[in-house]
Amino acid sequence: MRLDVDKKFGLDSKIWSYNIIIMIGMKDKSKLTKKQITDKTGKRTTVWVKTDKEEVKTPKGKEELEVKKEIKRTPEEEKEFEFVKWGDAGFTRDEMEKHQQKAVKALKSHNDTFKQTESEISEMAKGAEIKGRVKAPDSASYKVAMRDPEGKYKGDVKNLKDATGFMVIRDNQKDLDKDIKKLTDKYKVIEKKDYVKNPKDNYRAVHLILQDDSGKMFEVQMKTENQSKWASWNHDIYKPMTDAQAKAIETSGRIIKSYAKKISDYFAKVDSGVKDAVVPACAEAVALTFGCLP
Repeated sequence: MRLDVDKKFGLDSKIWSYNIIIMIGMKDKSKLTKKQITDKTGKRTTVWVKTDKEEVKTPKGKEELEVKKEIKRTPEEEKEFEFVKWGDAGFTRDEMEKHQQKAVKALKSHNDTFKQTESEISEMAKGAEIKGRVKAPDSASYKVAMRDPEGKYKGDVKNLKDATGFMVIRDNQKDLDKDIKKLTDKYKVIEKKDYVKNPKDNYRAVHLILQDDSGKMFEVQMKTENQSKWASWNHDIYKPMTDAQAKAIETSGRIIKSYAKKISDYFAKVDSGVKDAVVPACAEAVALTFGCLP
């Protein structure tokens, strides 16, 4: 079970995020778990992480569901949090701050035009739910410095295609397709990935990289409500956030992934207007760990 929060974007996704922490002299790791990150050499490294949420157990029948509560960090704590991943990857604080300062400058033009672009998209997709963001300097600088094994960003945030990102969400595929046409007619299409016609691991959506008249690129993810819901739910299958989920994947992985495919196919039928689509059965292994859809 989960609450709504922003992610891949950090927008559309209702996901749990694990955060790396610095705790000098910390001996109790019972509330931590391990997470792998990739350093600047491409090597996978394991670090201790904890959730950025405070877990509160709420009884529901015989099962206990995890509810997450926001934990606020001071600016100083936020900087320490940011440095853990940089430091673990071999960067000094000065190097981290230089990367971040460079990103602030590169992102200025995106922040300056964000509202205008958002307004244009809202006008073309009237009635749709629209979410948007400009990447934070730490996220953007870390991506070009650490998450670029092919070297396509050349260490420069200016080369990011998704520094500005939006999500357009409709309750049906037909209206979403009309929005896609309007957007692709107005803006230059740099890249289009149609995961509705060609699902990727049962994931459905249309991802667009568009370019405005000034040459600025931005990403728009086009999803139905069901596609967005499925993507958020499916995230835990590949990145289980609790011991119970991890164990369920080990013991009942085939059952869980089979259900993921069936529910994705079911949503596709509903989104396309099929009235008699049958909701697939939800096995106990799914219900007790990830929850059932819809």
